[in-house]
Amino acid sequence: MRVILLLMLIMPIATAAQSPAAPQVPEPRLVDSPWGDFPLERLQPGARLRLTAPDGRRSEARLVTFRDSAVDLQVRSGAPVSSMTLTDLRALRAFEVRALPVHDRRNEIGGLIAGAALGAIIGAAIHKDPRGGTADPDRPSRGERIATTAGAGAFFGWYVGWRVLGRARWRPVTLP
Repeated sequence: MRVILLLMLIMPIATAAQSPAAPQVPEPRLVDSPWGDFPLERLQPGARLRLTAPDGRRSEARLVTFRDSAVDLQVRSGAPVSSMTLTDLRALRAFEVRALPVHDRRNEIGGLIAGAALGAIIGAAIHKDPRGGTADPDRPSRGERIATTAGAGAFFGWYVGWRVLGRARWRPVTLP
């Protein structure tokens, strides 16, 4: 019985290792221009593209190669490669690439400053001043409370600026 269970576990692994897998080109790290667009000449193989037909239908593809007057696209993995000329691309309603915003760290620094300010305000608001009687020596002071909540707020603000505001977005590709 154990041998049968072992064979049942090993067989899918062995068959998957024997099947030829199409090499997947990793998605390149593309950064758009300061104007919010992306020039066609800067596309790299493996880039994720979104094509919007004149009737509004959208499809995603990967760039295989970029030639002088045409691009070769693969719609799904394993599907045949199709070629589109610049005239075909101009006829589309939208031709977009998935790219990161310009990395000037504005989102991260702005989130850090806003988070620190909000954390300091919250720290000052939640601090209770001991009145009447002796103060507890183990209790944090007002400055310590403001500093800890400002530090936590700065971290969360930086993280939101980095992961949420600085994530990759669809950018229009400018054609020559």
